[in-house]
Amino acid sequence: MRDSLLRSFVVVATLAAFACGGGTSNQQQPQASNTSAPAAKRGNVSMNKADYPVFPNADAGADPSVSAEQGGKGFKGDGWQTNTEYELIGDPRAVRGGTYREYQPDFPNTLRLYGPEANTQLNLMIGNMLYEALLSLHPNTLDYMPALATHWQISPDKMTFRYRIDPNARWSDGEPVIADDVVATWSLMMDKGLQDPTQALVYAKFEKPVAESKYIVRVKAKDLNWRNFLYFSASMPIFPAHVLKHVD
Repeated sequence: MRDSLLRSFVVVATLAAFACGGGTSNQQQPQASNTSAPAAKRGNVSMNKADYPVFPNADAGADPSVSAEQGGKGFKGDGWQTNTEYELIGDPRAVRGGTYREYQPDFPNTLRLYGPEANTQLNLMIGNMLYEALLSLHPNTLDYMPALATHWQISPDKMTFRYRIDPNARWSDGEPVIADDVVATWSLMMDKGLQDPTQALVYAKFEKPVAESKYIVRVKAKDLNWRNFLYFSASMPIFPAHVLKHVD
């Protein structure tokens, strides 16, 4: 038994040595890729934030049956908050496309974003690439910025929040993002079958959201806390209700 354990230890130690770079000096090195990165845009590229409107063609995707008062075409945002004055994020001269590589130290146990064994750095990265929250935070100023919602309201008692969904927002299948998606997402977070008590703990701080119209959703917090608006606005990625209804 001792000889067997010793042999096993030698094999493991040898593999570890090679894994840590313990090869010979003339070991062949990996060749660099010949694929060059896309060249940056040249010419007269504006660096003026005003040349990049936050809501171009704001009403283009609005449902004509939804009134302006309900968040549809002609919505002016009177009495609502928004943010279109934030500084540029990234460089307008950058070229879309290319290849992104990310190292992960272990193989994922699941690619679900929630539930058992889902709380990994990889899943967080994937989730951020696939889904958006109602609002986002500017990486430099931490000011709130529009994402799936163009406008928001906070009641005087800071207990009730309302959001106006961007009528131009679409899912990858072409379906519009609507207020019902927010309601369905909250219900998913609270579903015991999800087996994710952390999410249930966070979103139990709110009553069930109400879809006031196709584009306006309202939620009320149960207790006063400055984090509530952050949690519901920027921490909860929104999922499509028309897909969730087919998920057991």
